[in-house]
Amino acid sequence: VYKRQEIHQVAETAGMSTRTFQRRLGQIGTSYSALLQRTRMQLAAQRLTQTTMPVNEIAASLGYRDPANFTRAFRRKTGGSPRDYRS
Repeated sequence: VYKRQEIHQVAETAGMSTRTFQRRLGQIGTSYSALLQRTRMQLAAQRLTQTTMPVNEIAASLGYRDPANFTRAFRRKTGGSPRDYRS
């Protein structure tokens, strides 16, 4: 199950301060929130195509409290709904 980690926890795991982590992400043209969103969408796509998990369970496993928020985010990134992507 996905557990959302705050940026300071991720930075600590990477062995750097939060600010250094943010600077490094900026150097490669991204941010923590963009990285988090991209990772969530990659995991969602993988789970939609490789499992039979219901969409609401996938949403919950990725840290979305409301499946509708997950569906909207997925549609924004892919242009289609999770169910359409699965088929």
